[in-house]
Amino acid sequence: MMQVDRVSWWEPYGETRRLMLAELRETGLLRPLVWVRMIGLSALIVGLVVAWVLWANPGIVLPWGRLSAGLAVGPMSIAFLLALTMFFPRHAEVRRDWIQITHGQSASRVKADRIRRIELLGSWPDEQRLIVEYTTPRGRPMTLECGVRTSVNQEVLKALVSFLAAGAVERASKP
Repeated sequence: MMQVDRVSWWEPYGETRRLMLAELRETGLLRPLVWVRMIGLSALIVGLVVAWVLWANPGIVLPWGRLSAGLAVGPMSIAFLLALTMFFPRHAEVRRDWIQITHGQSASRVKADRIRRIELLGSWPDEQRLIVEYTTPRGRPMTLECGVRTSVNQEVLKALVSFLAAGAVERASKP
């Protein structure tokens, strides 16, 4: 076994966009009805707040232009952030004792003792993916998936993945 502690890479941009679109489809945020509901709910909340302010302070002058613009700020900022996450790739790091995939300010770190299955899928050098199945500290099964760049040292990555996979098989065989 090679004595390498870690390998890290940035996921290819196309892979990041494809996975983010798949995740957005699963959540339903790409459906127009979700956005109509979001704008309608924000309009209802702003309307209730305006009605309460007018009831509590009769004769107050409200900036109606800013209030109406505020209705669109929430949904548009969410749409902007979703678009940004599609253009910034994820960073993956594989070590002997854990795997971490970072996207923006959120990170998923999986300790080696929680990994149930890990494998490299796809053909080299076209499309290769790292898939990690693990359990959370609460015992819930989860899956992480990340694209592998062509510039990654394949021997080192395969050695680390086989080391982690051997540990997962060993833990699974214990009663």
